[in-house]
Amino acid sequence: MVAPYRRQPQVQTGPIGERMIALVEKYYPYANEIYVSSAMDGPHGNVSHHYGNLHYAGSPTAAIDFGAYDDPSEDNDTKDQWDMGLLADWLWYHFPDLTVELIHTQPHNNHLTYVRDQERCGPYAEADHVNHIHWATSAALMDRIEARARDAWGAGLPLTLNSSGVQWTGTSHLLDLSSHQVGIDLAAVRDAGFTLANIKTTQGNWYTWDRAREYTDRARALGFGLMTYHWLDNSASGREQADIAYRGMLEIGGPAGMGHQCDCEDIDSPATFEIWRDYVNAMQDRLGRPIINYTGDWWWVPKGWTGGHLTPYLWAAPNNGYLDGYPGDSSPDWHAGYGGWGDYAALQYSVGPVEGAGSIKVSKTAIRDASVWAALTGEGDDMTPGQDYRLRVLMANWDPTRDEWIRAGGSPASYDDAEASGGARNGLKQALSSLELQIAELHGKLETMEAERMGRRVNR
Repeated sequence: MVAPYRRQPQVQTGPIGERMIALVEKYYPYANEIYVSSAMDGPHGNVSHHYGNLHYAGSPTAAIDFGAYDDPSEDNDTKDQWDMGLLADWLWYHFPDLTVELIHTQPHNNHLTYVRDQERCGPYAEADHVNHIHWATSAALMDRIEARARDAWGAGLPLTLNSSGVQWTGTSHLLDLSSHQVGIDLAAVRDAGFTLANIKTTQGNWYTWDRAREYTDRARALGFGLMTYHWLDNSASGREQADIAYRGMLEIGGPAGMGHQCDCEDIDSPATFEIWRDYVNAMQDRLGRPIINYTGDWWWVPKGWTGGHLTPYLWAAPNNGYLDGYPGDSSPDWHAGYGGWGDYAALQYSVGPVEGAGSIKVSKTAIRDASVWAALTGEGDDMTPGQDYRLRVLMANWDPTRDEWIRAGGSPASYDDAEASGGARNGLKQALSSLELQIAELHGKLETMEAERMGRRVNR
C-alpha cells in the first residue's frame, strides 16, 4: 500500500494540487489505501481543470486523480474499488459545496458519487472514472476546505484514527510553547522530530498569553498533536483557575483532542494542596478525562503531599536534573518515586535550542507510551470523525451483506440485531438515528446546565 503523497512517476502538480493532496494525506482516515495517479500531467481532453489554466468564479483551479489499484491479489479488485469508494464518499459527504468537480463510478455496486459546480448531481463522464476518483476545486474554495477541516479535526486524522491527530509510531517528543518561544521556527522543530506541542494559555487569575491562538494554529497546521498548560498559583481557588484554564482551551480551538497539564511549581505564590486538589478535580470533571500534573521532586516532596490518587500521570525533569539529550525508554531517569507516582508519564529531559530551529531555548519532553497521550486527549472515548463519517455514509448509500459488514469493520452482533429488526440497512439506520437523538438530547441538557452555572457565576 502507498500513501497519498506517493504518486505515479509521471505526476506533476501545482500549488493548488499540492494543497489538495496534503488535505487528503492529513485528514482522510484511510489515506494509506490510496495514491495520486494524475494531476497536471497526461491527456485530459482539450479543456480540463487538470491543466491549471482554468478559473472558477474568478479563482484558479486544479484537479487531482486518486487511485487504489495496489491489491492485485484481490478478485475483481473489489478491495481497491472499496478503497476508492470510501474516499469518494468522504469528499462527497464533507465538501460537496466547496467542490467544482467530483466524479467516481462503481458500476458493480451502483456506487455513484458526483458533484458539479458546488452541488451534488447525477452521473456524468461515467465510463472514464471507474478506475480513479477525479476531484477539482479552486484556490478560493480550497481556503474554505482547509478551514472546515481544521475546525472539524484540528491536527488531523492519522491513519490509526487517533482523535488527537497523532499517528503514534514510538516514543514521541514534545516542546513547550509560551511567550519565551515567540519567533521559533516550528517547521524546523517538526523536521527535527518533534510531533507534540504544549501551549501555555493562562497563569493564575491574572495572565493569559495573547499569542496562544496564533501559535496553536501554527502548530496545528504543521500537524502537531496539541495540549495546553496552566501555571497554578495562589491567586484564586482551584476551581476558579480551572474555569480560566478551560476557557483558555476553548479560545484556541479545544478542548476536543487536546490534553492538559497543571503546572504546579510556583515559588513566589505557591498553590496550597487544596487549590491543587480542587483544580485537578475541576479540570478532570470539565474534560471528562485525566489531566497530567507537572511538578518536580524538589517542589513536591518537601510538602509531603500525595497526588497519584487524583491523576496517575506525572511530568517533570529527571530527579537528578536536566540531561544533554533523551536518555532512552529504559533509562532509570524515568523513575519518579514520590507523591504516589512510580514512573513519570512524561519526562522533560532537556532544555535548550532545537537543532536547525535557531537559538531559542525550549523544554523538551518525551512520552514513551501511546496510552498516556490517548488518555490525556480523550482518544477512544467516542467515535472519531473518520469512524463517524464512515458509518453515516455506509448507512446512506450501502445495503451490505453480513460478510461485507464484517469486512468493513462492523460487529456481527450489530448486523444480526439490525437484520432481525427488519433488514440490516434499515435497522442500522434506525439505530444510528436513535443514538443521534440521545446524543443531541444529552448535549442540550449539558449546554443548559453550563449556561445556568455560568449565569450564576456572573450574577454573584
